[in-house]
Amino acid sequence: RLNELIDYWIKEEDLLRLEHVVIAGQGERLVGKTSSNPQVQEFLNLVPTYMGKIRQVHQAVIKGDVREVKDLLTRKRFALSRDVTGASPLHLSILYGHPDVLKYIVEFFPETLDGPDNEGRTPLHYAAVAPVIDVDYYQILKSAGADINIKDKVRTSKHCETAHLRVFLAHMRQYK
Repeated sequence: RLNELIDYWIKEEDLLRLEHVVIAGQGERLVGKTSSNPQVQEFLNLVPTYMGKIRQVHQAVIKGDVREVKDLLTRKRFALSRDVTGASPLHLSILYGHPDVLKYIVEFFPETLDGPDNEGRTPLHYAAVAPVIDVDYYQILKSAGADINIKDKVRTSKHCETAHLRVFLAHMRQYK
């Protein structure tokens, strides 16, 4: 269905929706597409570069390099960007255990707090099952205004926290 929508958006010259495809981690679907409209074609030509920038942001988050994250997160759209599993930089900062990166993203890009991955899990869902060693990610996100009532496909982050669903975290670690 998404491929049909992409073809329609190209035909309709809807650059905003096409950009959203890239931000949502689905940019590969645009590679090789063409348009008779020069502006749309220019965008399509730049998709691999755009995807590369998103990968750079995600890699910097995974490494926990706050300075590089600050340098690369030049626009809100990069903070909102997703990988193929739907994980945003904020999700990844929790998954890979980088509290400094998490705090930076939360402070400068609060609109990322409640963004779901492909399974409907918000960063708060990830934080609810993350082990509390030195940093309580859940409390940081909750204090920043993350919504504890958003459900993934099954439960809210509060349910995850109270159920101590460490199995969920083990499952998420497979994406490392």
